[in-house]
Amino acid sequence: NQGFTLVASGWQGDVAARSLLGARFPLALSGGRQVTGPAAAETIFDSPSGNKIALGYPAASLDQAKARLTVSAVTGAPARAIPASAWRFADASTVLVDRPADMDAGAIYRFEYVARDARVMGLGFAATRDFLAWLRHASRAQGNPLADIGDAPCERDVTDVCANAQGGHFSAAVAFGASQSGRYLRDFLWQGFNRDLSGRKVFDGVIPFIPGARRTFTNFRFAEPGRFSRQHEDHGVPGFTYPFAYRTMIDPVTGKRDGILQACDQTGTCPKVFHIDTSAEFWQAGSALVGTGGTDRDVDVPSEVRHYLITGGAHAPGMTLPACRYPANSLNYSPIVRSLVIAMIDWSLIKKNPPASRWPSLAKGELVPVDSLSGPSVPAVGLTWPKVVNRPEAPKGKRAWPVLVPAVDADGNDIAGIRMPDVAAPSGTWLGWNLRKAGYGEGDLCLLAGSHIPFAAEAALRGGDTRASLAERYPGPGARGAKLREAAAALRRDGFLLEADAERISAAAR
Repeated sequence: NQGFTLVASGWQGDVAARSLLGARFPLALSGGRQVTGPAAAETIFDSPSGNKIALGYPAASLDQAKARLTVSAVTGAPARAIPASAWRFADASTVLVDRPADMDAGAIYRFEYVARDARVMGLGFAATRDFLAWLRHASRAQGNPLADIGDAPCERDVTDVCANAQGGHFSAAVAFGASQSGRYLRDFLWQGFNRDLSGRKVFDGVIPFIPGARRTFTNFRFAEPGRFSRQHEDHGVPGFTYPFAYRTMIDPVTGKRDGILQACDQTGTCPKVFHIDTSAEFWQAGSALVGTGGTDRDVDVPSEVRHYLITGGAHAPGMTLPACRYPANSLNYSPIVRSLVIAMIDWSLIKKNPPASRWPSLAKGELVPVDSLSGPSVPAVGLTWPKVVNRPEAPKGKRAWPVLVPAVDADGNDIAGIRMPDVAAPSGTWLGWNLRKAGYGEGDLCLLAGSHIPFAAEAALRGGDTRASLAERYPGPGARGAKLREAAAALRRDGFLLEADAERISAAAR
């Protein structure tokens, strides 16, 4: 309804046909022959049944002596070899395993083997670069469906929004990618693909949404872009290493000089960037590293970058899994994202500066070590705070990068960031994390799920809950509704809610 043109660009080379929008890339060859090499697959069944391990690439040989299967109880636990008599190839892409009786449903099975049919997955970066460059500059005669945009009358205000240093048919191009595609956009920038083959800028604005400090498992041999590092699952998958921050700096661990924007800085093709995470990514994706760069301090943020934390948000709102201990977090933060998309478009058109960053600061005590974090006691659900967090694996012999998490208030809600009205005037504790329960790798983080622990209705029902009840914190009819409306008005004033969303939230609060 804003009148923008939406373009979807397939970039992942292993998406199943007729499933999602993907891409088709050629096999990797060496001297005209197919490439083979080491690969690994990991599976967590999260069910008492199930015995199939799907391989990302087919095995080059079905000889069991050329493969190895191990199992670990949780991340970091010793890996135990499973003998060849307890597993077998069903075919080149499937392994069947007789699961050990002493391993629970959350055990981690890792299959290492020699793979074939490697695809040139790194072409996924060139695919988006070249597609956008073609849409921006190719003529109507060349079949470009967007060439007629340049023929439309130009809107002019105090600043000339039609003037575009890159030329082309449209005034600005803004990239938005969520989760996996958010990690892809960080990688796209780091690998230098925001410069097209004629030296022009591809995107004027880029919004990596919920990527954390990670990139992708894409520009590698036997890459699997759909896999990504989490604390329990696929912990060692490539794509979670230095650099973490957008500014170019020297890594205190490896001594390397790098940054997400280093390549585009060198060619003058950097876009404006909104990095948006929820509370969840600080636990599962090392988001604190975006602001610290792996140091023990806050690092300067480039002038063309903003960092935003959506307080209390989960990576996958509403996700319910049998392995998770606590009720699901269903916080709907899409109004914040909508507002920031419009803010990025305005910034890219040089119409209006965006809101200042809202990101937890180490200097202000808004980031703390996992071991020091404690929250309220809620005996009814046996709430305990995690002792684990997803950390990037440092090079052998090097110290680990410090991974921190947001400090919390007396209710257990994160202190820093953009607070939706439901967090500013809470009905419970909104957590970006959930824990695995007994029988499912107990104590590790539960996939991408968050948690919501409601407050007791009144003081007499608290039962040892150290958090104030709803009746205690919102005395009288309409008390919470008034606070919800105040919070919505503040977000609208600060540029984090569109007027229509602020009105809708206020109407519901009444």
